[in-house]
Amino acid sequence: MKKIFTALLAILLIFAVGCESAPPTEPAPDFEPAVTESDEPAYIEKTARNGAIIREFKVSKQPLTEIITAEDDYFAVNYNGSEPYFDSTGGYYYNSYSDRDWCRYLNYVNKNGKTQRTKLKNNDSFNICVVYNDAAYGVLHECVRTPPRLKPRKGEELGCGCGDELSNLYFIGKYQNGKLTKLSDALNDGYSWNKYYFAAAGIYYQIDKEIYLMDYDGNDSKLIMEIPYELYSDCPRSYFVVYRGSIWYVNKPVRDSYNSYLNDDIPLWSYDLDSEIFSKYSDGGLVAINNGHLYFIRYLTSTSILYRFNVETYCVERVSDLTRFRNFCFYENNILFPAIKEGYIDHLYDTELYKINSGGETKILDNERLGGNLMAGEVKTHGDKIFMTAFRWVEGSTLEPHVPATHGEIMEIDLDGNILGTLYKRTSLD
Repeated sequence: MKKIFTALLAILLIFAVGCESAPPTEPAPDFEPAVTESDEPAYIEKTARNGAIIREFKVSKQPLTEIITAEDDYFAVNYNGSEPYFDSTGGYYYNSYSDRDWCRYLNYVNKNGKTQRTKLKNNDSFNICVVYNDAAYGVLHECVRTPPRLKPRKGEELGCGCGDELSNLYFIGKYQNGKLTKLSDALNDGYSWNKYYFAAAGIYYQIDKEIYLMDYDGNDSKLIMEIPYELYSDCPRSYFVVYRGSIWYVNKPVRDSYNSYLNDDIPLWSYDLDSEIFSKYSDGGLVAINNGHLYFIRYLTSTSILYRFNVETYCVERVSDLTRFRNFCFYENNILFPAIKEGYIDHLYDTELYKINSGGETKILDNERLGGNLMAGEVKTHGDKIFMTAFRWVEGSTLEPHVPATHGEIMEIDLDGNILGTLYKRTSLD
C-alpha cells in the first residue's frame, strides 16, 4: 500500500510541474491585453502614422447607477449652462436680439441693476462662454467684406450675420470694462472655428490638426498635441472639452449625422495630458459633463435617449428616453433639462422642464404653469440658485416662428418648478 501511495504522489507532482511550466495561452490576433488589472478595461494598442500610441476600448453597457451631481470643476459646471453668466461682484452678462435685424447685443447688468448694452461694429457678434477673473470670454464672430467696402450700397440693409458678400472670421475674445480684445488668430484654418475650451489651465483651441493652450491674456501659446490621422475628423461641428486630465473629443455630432466626414465612425476619443496616450472608444459622446460622466444623446425616429459615459470605467448607462432634450444642468443630485412635449417633435413651443434623480423622473414645469405662450428654455445653476430662460413668441414679430428667442424671461426657479423671481424680462419690440 505504501508503494502505491508513493507512486500516486509522484504522478501528481509530475502533473503539477507540467502545469507550471506550460506556455501561456496566446492572445487573440491583433489584441494586446496590456492591462493586467482585472477591474480595468482591456484594450488593443496600436501605433499611429505619426508615432502616437492609440488604445482602442470596447465600451460596455451597465444599468444606471446612483445619480450624484457633486462637481468641483468650475469650468465643467459652466460648460453645462448658458445665460446668465455671473461675475464675482453679482453682476451678470446675457445676450439679447433685435426683431428687426436679428442683431445680437451683449448686455451687462451690474450689482445695482444698471444695464450696459453693446452692439459690436460691422454686424459682429460675441458668443460669451464663461466669466473668469471678472472678464467675459468667448468667440468673436466677425463679418468681413470680400472685397472690402466701407459702406453699404444705396438702399442696402445689411442686417446682422454674414451675407453672400461677407466672410466669416472667428476669434477667441475677451470682453472687460466695455472693451473687446482678440486673444487668438482667426480660427478658420481647416475646420476649427468652433473647437475651443476654457479650463483652469488656460484656453485650449484647435487649428487644423493641432490643439494649443494659451493663458487668459492670450499669451504663452504652446502646442499640446497633434491629432493623429487615424482620429482626425474634418467635420466642422466636431468639438472637445478638457476634463479630469484628458481632452475628450467628439468627431461627429448628431446634428451632422446626414453628412459623411473623415473618421466619423469614431463617436469619442481622448488624449491623456500626462501620459500623452490617445484612446478610442466604441461608444460615447458629449453634451454635458458632471461628476466623472460625459452625458450624450442618441436620436431615434420618434424619440431620443440620454446616456452617460463613465470616464474612469468606460461604461455607458442609459438615463432617460424623453423626446428631444435641449440642454442640461445638475443640482443637488438631480439632472434638470427641458424636453419637447411628447407628440410635438417639431413644435419647439411645447417644451417642459424635467428632473431626474435616483428616485425616478418627474415633470416639474410646463407651458401652462409658465402662462400664455412662454416655453421652458435652457437651464443653468449658479451657486445655490437655478435659472431658466423662458422663450415667448410675440404676434407681429418680424422673425420666423421657429426662432422664438426674441422675447422672454430669465427667471429663478426651485427644484419643484416654482418661479421664485425674474432676473430679466423683455416684452416689447426694439
